[in-house]
Amino acid sequence: MAGKSRKKQIRGEYTRISLLEAATELFAAHGFEGASVKQITERAGASVGSFYHHFNDKADLFTQVLDNGSMTLRRYFRKVRNLPPDVSLEERTHQAITALVDFATEHRSLWVWLLLETDKLPQPIRKIVKKDQELYLRDQAQDLEAAVRLGRLKPLDAKLGAQAVFGMCVHMLSVYLNDPNPDRDAYVDSITKATVGILRAMAGSRQPAYTEPGEKALKAG
Repeated sequence: MAGKSRKKQIRGEYTRISLLEAATELFAAHGFEGASVKQITERAGASVGSFYHHFNDKADLFTQVLDNGSMTLRRYFRKVRNLPPDVSLEERTHQAITALVDFATEHRSLWVWLLLETDKLPQPIRKIVKKDQELYLRDQAQDLEAAVRLGRLKPLDAKLGAQAVFGMCVHMLSVYLNDPNPDRDAYVDSITKATVGILRAMAGSRQPAYTEPGEKALKAG
């Protein structure tokens, strides 16, 4: 009896995950209003009844997809946040941008509506997405404040700096995702240079311009 119950639980979880994945793709392709429950269940290979077993309505599903996307993005940044304090601003930024590019590449659908299609969402859903973006900006501002405390960056308005970098990254990643033959490493280096340049300029720093990680060692050799 316990075995049957366990199998039923596993099937239910598989169905829920399939619905989340199908919804992510369809929301990105057709928008919140354009993706119907019928389309989502057909894409997932699930029944409408199973949909309402797992979710209250389409808005509830959207919110859970958003939560999954936010947690996934934070996992990508966890490694960067755990770097030793003596890691330079340039290297830390390079790893952060690498994580961001990889997230946008591997989870393109999430990226599209999580950061690019906010204005096309219904007002109640838009508020949820905006709040999530605010949490992301708060995390980035805290990282900048830590960089100032550790002497990696001269004092600056951390909130404004986070907003400036966020806007630039969203724009450049949009270009990257629309490039038919993107060079990942070249884009990572380009976005990293732009990010460090913005932060140095906002901090009024006279420190040397950005160099590729390891470039100083190569020159020294």
